[in-house]
Amino acid sequence: MNNDLATLRKKIDHIDAEILALLQERMQHSIRVGNIKKENELLVFDEVREKELIQKLQKKAGKNLSPELIEAVWSTIMAESRHLQEAR
Repeated sequence: MNNDLATLRKKIDHIDAEILALLQERMQHSIRVGNIKKENELLVFDEVREKELIQKLQKKAGKNLSPELIEAVWSTIMAESRHLQEAR
């Protein structure tokens, strides 16, 4: 049983590292998007885009991820993206 627990925890640690790497990559792309928005004098915040993205992800999420979790996580991710874009 302890072996199973240790194995599962290692798998979770690996997934967490992958999530972190993907978040870093996402933020790099967000900065590029912010640069394009700035060059074209566009607003950083696009409420329609953000709502559409959350709804799309909620539909894809499946039964183990609640719509509330998807909204909370992606709202936080997008807020950080906006912050990075505005800081440029």
